[in-house]
Amino acid sequence: MPNLAFSIEHSFTIKPASGSSASDYAVSRETFKVHSEHEDGWKEILSLTGDASSEPQVSMISTTGLADDVMEAYRDALGYLWRERESSTQDELFSLPATQPASGLDSLSIPFPIFREFRNRMSFIQAYRLNPSSCRKPGALTPNASLDSGGRNLPAVVARMALRQPDVWQRVMAGMRHIMSGLEDISTEPSPDSGGLVLKFHEKGGGRPWFAREVSDGTIQALALLIALHDKRRPIVLIEEPENAIHPWVLRRFLEDCREVGDRQVVLTTHSPILLKLLRPEEVVLLWRASGKSHIKPLVKAMPEAHDLYYEKGFDVFDVYDSGLIPQSLPGNEAEG
Repeated sequence: MPNLAFSIEHSFTIKPASGSSASDYAVSRETFKVHSEHEDGWKEILSLTGDASSEPQVSMISTTGLADDVMEAYRDALGYLWRERESSTQDELFSLPATQPASGLDSLSIPFPIFREFRNRMSFIQAYRLNPSSCRKPGALTPNASLDSGGRNLPAVVARMALRQPDVWQRVMAGMRHIMSGLEDISTEPSPDSGGLVLKFHEKGGGRPWFAREVSDGTIQALALLIALHDKRRPIVLIEEPENAIHPWVLRRFLEDCREVGDRQVVLTTHSPILLKLLRPEEVVLLWRASGKSHIKPLVKAMPEAHDLYYEKGFDVFDVYDSGLIPQSLPGNEAEG
């Protein structure tokens, strides 16, 4: 992409595909908006809307008065659409590809480079629900080995990261050495039984290394958490209940690492009092069901006084969450948090 900042807003509505609540869900409406940053602030340059009942709609800003460097960046980002505009006598008319479906915007990734880049990045989002049993299984080394949602293939991802991203691997090892103070190295080797790769943990003065099956659940879980967190291929990482099998002190260290990852977004789901005690109010978002619908809202918007209770009165987030003062956090008739 060109050396220009873009902000992308993507929203969609899902409904039962057949109109019946028992049917599969499908996207009924989708909107993709692109804003660019220049001297006058953020401005919308492109809006795409796909609706199940109509043809996709496209709108763009006027190019009058734009600087040459901005024009060039827009051309690179918008590709086909911009060329169509420049060859048209009327700015509001565009010739979309004949293969464009009546609903959905996915095929627009072909003519619009910025939409293609967005789709590619979003395809690398990964949700993890790690468990030690899966993390201990042998892995198959491939050129682009990835950790699956449960943690399977961990040895292969360790081998790949150590070889191709040594700087990232050193950050993982630094985190692991806080857990195992005598840890010297973590290596992989082919298993004589399965043929796949297995993990080995090397400790100072420990004699032979420990295999994955011999270390604690907390140790193998911590390694998987750090690998998931530091995999730079994932722009957004979602981890369910990271506190499972993890010592509270290790969980605190992991949260510090999450806060230091500046180029990606990390989302954790939890009901754990331990984890909530370690969080700040502005880091917490409530998710609840009411009247058959799911809702989501930041804690500081659901309960504005939570900020002062935390920073001025000394209450931690779990105290606030457990107080009963937040209706969305209470299981019951109208809200389940």
